[in-house]
Amino acid sequence: MMTETSASEAGAVAPPEQEPSAGGLRGAWSRVSGPALGTWSAISLVVGLVADIAEPVAPFAMNLLALSILLLLLCLAGMSSAKLRAKAGTAAIFSGIAALVFGTIVLGQQAVPGNEGEERGVAASYIDPLAGLQNAILPISDDARAMLEFSSAISHGSDTMRAVEARDRISQTKDPLLRRGMIEALYETRRPPLRQLAISMAFAERDNDSLTLLPTGDSKLARELVGEPLYISDVDLASGALRMAWNGRRSEGTVARGEVVFPLTIVRDNQRRQVEVRLTAKDGFELSGTARLADGESAAVALPLF
Repeated sequence: MMTETSASEAGAVAPPEQEPSAGGLRGAWSRVSGPALGTWSAISLVVGLVADIAEPVAPFAMNLLALSILLLLLCLAGMSSAKLRAKAGTAAIFSGIAALVFGTIVLGQQAVPGNEGEERGVAASYIDPLAGLQNAILPISDDARAMLEFSSAISHGSDTMRAVEARDRISQTKDPLLRRGMIEALYETRRPPLRQLAISMAFAERDNDSLTLLPTGDSKLARELVGEPLYISDVDLASGALRMAWNGRRSEGTVARGEVVFPLTIVRDNQRRQVEVRLTAKDGFELSGTARLADGESAAVALPLF
């Protein structure tokens, strides 16, 4: 009897121990078939490209990325439950793939020079036929379509060709707000020749209008520069020559590549003294730099373009 019992126990097969990772991400990955992953990756890519092309309507790619990340976090949280671990792990794999695809598209949009990627998507920024299709089929206003076409025009070709195209399109645009949007888009390219044109055209928009030179600090020179408006009288878009008036006196300056230089005259101790103002282009559509007297005395100044 004892022999039979021992033989029975010896012949019994012990149940296999379940791997700890069987219900985790590794187990979920092993359960998901290759075709399923491939199909889902393709679907995510198609949805991402459609969202990228529809970028002018709304930031769909960014929204999809946020949604997929949220779903991924929920799935990972669901894996803490033994009952939900298997299904949540599988869902986490799929939401993770979607997040990777949408994240790549969003990063691609951010990598496009200027703001074109954020405005019209990475695909239309580099593929002209897609840009044309985008302009034709998207339900956007005429002004938005004009801005998209302008962004495309200044994103390809040599700097000279871009500048000529930008100048012509801005000059032909009648709406002041739309012109301003185009000038700002040109400025945001950050390419020195295009920024030079953008600054010149921004000054031209202020023809016979006043700008405000903003000194910072509490130096004597800064106080002497406060309060006087700066009037732009003429701008040569080709050469960058700038004519202006300040404190009732005319002066001439230049708009170079990303830099504006012009003299001003102040009266100190009953004597006229010349101040050289040298400004450089900064993000935020603003020029900033220094105002300096011949003896080296200086003050920090800024000049908003609009």
